[in-house]
Amino acid sequence: MAVASNPETPRHAAIVRVTHWLTVLSFLALLVTGAEIVISHPRFYWGEIGNVNTSPLFSIPIPSSRATVPTGYSTVLPDQNSWSRYLQFQAAWVIVLTGLVYGIFILWSGHLRKNLLPAKSDTTWRAVRDVFARYLRRAPPQEAEAHSYNVVQRSAYIAVIFVLFPLVIWTGLAMPVTDTLKHFGKGLGSAATEAGYAWYAGI
Repeated sequence: MAVASNPETPRHAAIVRVTHWLTVLSFLALLVTGAEIVISHPRFYWGEIGNVNTSPLFSIPIPSSRATVPTGYSTVLPDQNSWSRYLQFQAAWVIVLTGLVYGIFILWSGHLRKNLLPAKSDTTWRAVRDVFARYLRRAPPQEAEAHSYNVVQRSAYIAVIFVLFPLVIWTGLAMPVTDTLKHFGKGLGSAATEAGYAWYAGI
């Protein structure tokens, strides 16, 4: 079972709180600018080539902010692609640097081992089942869970930190404004396809 921390001490260190809030603000910026980028071209492709001359894997049924993108609508929305694309990559750099600081901290301080990795006794099917059962019953958290993450929360946290977060950053490198950064995003297909990967991972 997870060991409860002293309730009189802050549950999270100051650096954890600061990096989390920076991540929240950066993610909101990525969400808003990403929506603007999608509006400029609401078509998603799969393969090495993706443009207005190829068939999309699927499209979002909304007007585009560019008249050259076929959407089936006669309305053309205001084009906000320029500023949103640059702001997105500025926000991405903030979130990457924040993630590096947070990653170094959780490894150096032992926060990863003590507070994020599930204990062996909590990784059994019965332990996981019991957590979900308490969720479904809307039961109050156990004493240890009041001051620490349970196995489901820890597993989700680890998946976000080490799987989804790197995937969002890697696939997002397909859309930079410079060819140097695009090089690091290679390996998943065309730029349009990788942009779709970033969208899927963000969701």
